[in-house]
Amino acid sequence: MKKVYILLIIALFLIPLSLSPYYLLDMPATAAQGAFGGEGGAYFGTSNGISTNPAALAYFTGKRISLSLIKYPQSVNIGGFEYYQSFEKIGVLGAALRYCNYGKIEGTDEYGNVTYYFTPQDLLLNISYSREIIKSLTAAALFKYGFSSIDTMSNMFVVGGLDVNYRLKNLRFGFLVDNIGGELTKGYGSVPIDIKYRLSSSYALAEDSYILMLDLFYDKLNGFDMSAGFEWNVNGSLLLRMGYLYSASRNLKYDSSGDILAGFDMGIGFKTKKFNVDYTYTPFVILGDVHRITLGINF
Repeated sequence: MKKVYILLIIALFLIPLSLSPYYLLDMPATAAQGAFGGEGGAYFGTSNGISTNPAALAYFTGKRISLSLIKYPQSVNIGGFEYYQSFEKIGVLGAALRYCNYGKIEGTDEYGNVTYYFTPQDLLLNISYSREIIKSLTAAALFKYGFSSIDTMSNMFVVGGLDVNYRLKNLRFGFLVDNIGGELTKGYGSVPIDIKYRLSSSYALAEDSYILMLDLFYDKLNGFDMSAGFEWNVNGSLLLRMGYLYSASRNLKYDSSGDILAGFDMGIGFKTKKFNVDYTYTPFVILGDVHRITLGINF
């Protein structure tokens, strides 16, 4: 039986799938994740979620619901819902649902005349299972089902992954292999999904008042990328955050005075024993601004 587990782990690294991502697989799902450059794979704060660092949820006890709203430029809107719950001697089970609406688009005939309108849409269901394997080592298994439609055509896909976290006092490391799978239907043609590899680290200072994060990640379509994040727990209730994403800094730079903000994210959070409210602002320079807000409830 041990040989089977070893072969499965090896397969996560060796399966030669060349798949490039659907949008919802790459977009930050919550305000806190957006504040850390869209990653935060070793984040262990109160606003951690299924798509950020599912392996860390193994230490969670109780039940949690969170709702997210993301406003992108050009009428792109994303709504998200998460629920996870701990079960004694079993682990933590969670599910997250995200819906993306790309706004109204004109449909034309062969002469360029507008004849109708349609709205491209994406839906992503993320199911996770997290638990502690041995002391200080946690792992999470991920399963994702996606649906994408453009006009009258639609695609469906299924992918999965594995997330691992190791804790050494105030230092944490995370490793993720994700988006392993493929399409079920190809209504508007094949859209590749790249396997994603992410190596994460975080370090907490002054009893978790300051958390520093660094993520290195890779997929075939985008190549190597890097993000960095910082969270300051000011007084136990107020949290200030900042993040940086290297590829956004490179791709969003234009010839304008706003270029200095390209790639940076700024966020704020408020927490009580029962509630968390997080907000993040991301300047897309000439494209516009992105606003993210997440409400979390513990019970």
